[in-house]
Amino acid sequence: MKFSQFAFALLAFTTAPSAFAGILTLEDSASKVNGVTISKGGKLKVESRNEISLITVAAGQRSKLGGLVNIYVGELLVADKNKFACRGNALDSLKDQAAVAVRLNMQYSITESDLEAAFTGGFENNNVDETPAIKEFVNAVKTGGKPVAGSKIAFSGEKLADGSEIVTYENAAGKATSIKGSSGFIKAVFSLWLGNPGSEKGLKNLRDNFVNCEVK
Repeated sequence: MKFSQFAFALLAFTTAPSAFAGILTLEDSASKVNGVTISKGGKLKVESRNEISLITVAAGQRSKLGGLVNIYVGELLVADKNKFACRGNALDSLKDQAAVAVRLNMQYSITESDLEAAFTGGFENNNVDETPAIKEFVNAVKTGGKPVAGSKIAFSGEKLADGSEIVTYENAAGKATSIKGSSGFIKAVFSLWLGNPGSEKGLKNLRDNFVNCEVK
């Protein structure tokens, strides 16, 4: 899969972020990962859509260079813990979730290009097709500003009554961009954390925490 820079340039004029903050309102737990307090759950509220309760099922460290550089602590939240396949096919089990979210607590400043490259590489590892919705999602990341150390960014997926799916990216400034796609869009995006991690050991460790419902 090749991501066209020309397509990104066109999308920059058609995909506009909505100026609201805090799609996730979460309650802290007593658990910490490398000094980062982990949530125990909370609410997802995007635009005028119904508020959805979420529960935190896993969290873990994403690192690079053999653990020498900590990039972020990730948290995984789902609407129905009982329908999430811990130690099973976690990614496929998202089909049974009304909503899912990942919050990244940044420990190291990266650029938009770093995030774009990581995500396009992740999509290639998981054989995700370059659909219009995927192009819009990557463009939202590319144009969403730098995730700096100490900030939080979030990704959510919601299923709509008509069978379509919406993925929202909230950047470090609290601006959210929602993209609508067809059935399978949520699975495609969340394969970045629950699918094939490729050769990145640090991402594999985080993925293993997520699919095994561990906090460490």
